[in-house]
Amino acid sequence: MSSKHSKAPRGRFQIRYLIWLLIAVAFGGFVFVVLRLLPSAGRTKRNAFEQKLTTLSENPRIYHYKNFLSDAECDYLIDLGKKKLKPSKVIDYEAKKERLSDYRTSSSTWLSYEDTKTIDERIAKVTHLPPSNFEQTHLVKYSVNEYYKSHEDFFGKKDPETKQSGDRLATFIIFLNTVPKGGETYFPKKDIKVKPIKGDAVLFYNLKPNGKEDYGTTHEGLPVLEGEKYIVNKWIRTKRFVSE
Repeated sequence: MSSKHSKAPRGRFQIRYLIWLLIAVAFGGFVFVVLRLLPSAGRTKRNAFEQKLTTLSENPRIYHYKNFLSDAECDYLIDLGKKKLKPSKVIDYEAKKERLSDYRTSSSTWLSYEDTKTIDERIAKVTHLPPSNFEQTHLVKYSVNEYYKSHEDFFGKKDPETKQSGDRLATFIIFLNTVPKGGETYFPKKDIKVKPIKGDAVLFYNLKPNGKEDYGTTHEGLPVLEGEKYIVNKWIRTKRFVSE
């Protein structure tokens, strides 16, 4: 009795997929049905997340990546630097030094190339830009009511490092946690807000294809209204990066 019941579903399974196969062949969809019958065939196995690219703006060039990092990778980056965080500073070109400012309220630190090699390689793969042009990864934490007012990431000729390494061609920001409220990356000239969701990333080009500064990518980190916000910045130069 039990053997008859065990065979019946198998027969229905074979008939059902035979019908699918006949329909597919009739409409030229043979490959689709083969993949349906064999779920692992012709597919690359990945983690539980998949990257998804969305163009937020073509001019200026702003792109969003869904699930660029896994939760574990995000936690790894936070753990690497959270004990080394110090108040963030801005560059004072007149005084030729960095200083604290109410223009930028957060805490930050630099992560070593060795600790972020795998992630750097992934960024290089999607941007088609060489890791040799990358600055070190910059970890930033924003607590409630902390922010970064409107600014640009390019330096122009005022920064001495541009003589050797060129300017900041592109910025790649990865959100390491989901912020309950506030903390968006905001591009005011395009009225684009990017919500900080764990593992997501935003890429934008600070320079136009002709090499001129693109003020369209002026951006700000809006105040965190609830919780905290962790991100990493990856700044990519036009030349091989040499730190002075």
